[in-house]
Amino acid sequence: MMRAALAAFFAVFFACASGAEDAAPPAAAKQKQILIVLTSHAELFGTGRKTGFWFEELAVPYYVFRKAGYGVVIASIRGGRTEPDPASLKEPSAAVKRFQQDEAAMKLLRRSVPLNRIDPARFDAVLVAGGRGALWDLVSDVPLTDLLQRYVLEGKPIGTLSHGAVALLEMKGRDGRHFLHGRRVAVATKREEEAAGLVGVVPSYADAQMQENGARVERAAPGQANAVRDGLLITGQNAASAERVAKLLVEAMR
Repeated sequence: MMRAALAAFFAVFFACASGAEDAAPPAAAKQKQILIVLTSHAELFGTGRKTGFWFEELAVPYYVFRKAGYGVVIASIRGGRTEPDPASLKEPSAAVKRFQQDEAAMKLLRRSVPLNRIDPARFDAVLVAGGRGALWDLVSDVPLTDLLQRYVLEGKPIGTLSHGAVALLEMKGRDGRHFLHGRRVAVATKREEEAAGLVGVVPSYADAQMQENGARVERAAPGQANAVRDGLLITGQNAASAERVAKLLVEAMR
């Protein structure tokens, strides 16, 4: 009798254990991470005027990425607090106001990670936001160029907005030619600088620079949304393009 009872007990025990194992939920998928890169440059040289990153080009993508369930890290060239262009705050959008009132988001901005301390392997995609400060410090930043170059080789999506596209100028493609050669892009235009009264103030015109490196620049009217996807490269002409660029970047990550 005792042997029969023990046999029955162990049979039930192992059956339950097996069933519990079969019913165990699968391990949760690792949350994807997106890096947003900002300029650290805050002066329009020779004018006494301030510049910086364009706030909407940070705020709008940030909430698109968070809504999609992705983690977001904000980096800048020098790290720490980085300033928005005052012009981007004159008539702040709903997304900018939301960001300013979001303590967690503002903490990320106040404590942006220095780009040279970023581990590119941690991230699944990158977005380089614009603002005229980018024309000074994003053009030839070695850690940024290296990160973007690595993502090209690894097949990770790259997004840029307005002046942020100048970060692509030093890159090479897989074939050794300039990365931009033959690629369709949207970028801040000379006409937009004219509309802002900044001709002769900015050090260069982003659209002209891109064309000089072989890009096929697709232009819209100043202030009109214009987002272009060419493979895993997604570019937008201005702040009005921020939502579309962010959504295309999310789409490219799936």
